[in-house]
Order: sequence, then structure tokens, then C-alpha cells
Amino acid sequence: VYGIAKVASAPYPDPTQFDSGSDYFEPRATKEKPVWYLVDIAFVSKLKEPVTLKDIRANSRLRAMAILQPGSRLSITPVSPEHFTAISASQVL
Repeated sequence: VYGIAKVASAPYPDPTQFDSGSDYFEPRATKEKPVWYLVDIAFVSKLKEPVTLKDIRANSRLRAMAILQPGSRLSITPVSPEHFTAISASQVL
């Protein structure tokens, strides 16, 4: 974890799913029934020090974080308010 971001838009269909030349083309998707949605993200602040996956694993307050669950992707896991507080408590935001 290097910083804080916020969701800056409502979800909307990912336009790359309709582009047959795109690496993200999804043949099942139609304009009426999109398969993939996305949101825009906005920068809020940088953490004073990075919080590594090793740090998260070592913190008993963070044991239930989605990032530590099997099958999670590092880049797209939700963070509960409790876990956000635990991570940011020692940071100057």
C-alpha cells in the first residue's frame, strides 16, 4: 500500500470490451448487456511509508483482510473501514 485513492465515478461499461482490436475484447458483450464495468479512481494522498504485504500479514488486526484470502488479486481488493484505520493509524496522510 503506497497511498490512498477514492472512487471518483459511478460504474460504467468498459469500452475496451466492445473493441475487437483490444486485448480486453469480450465477444459476449453487447452495448445492451455489457460484461465488464469500470470506475474512475482519483488520488487522495501518499502514505508516509509503504505498507507491504509482509507488514499486513504480520499485523493481527489485518488477518481478515481480503488481500490475504485465497484467490485475491493484489490490485483490486476492498478494504473495510476497520482495516483502513489500522493501516493508516501510523501514517501521516
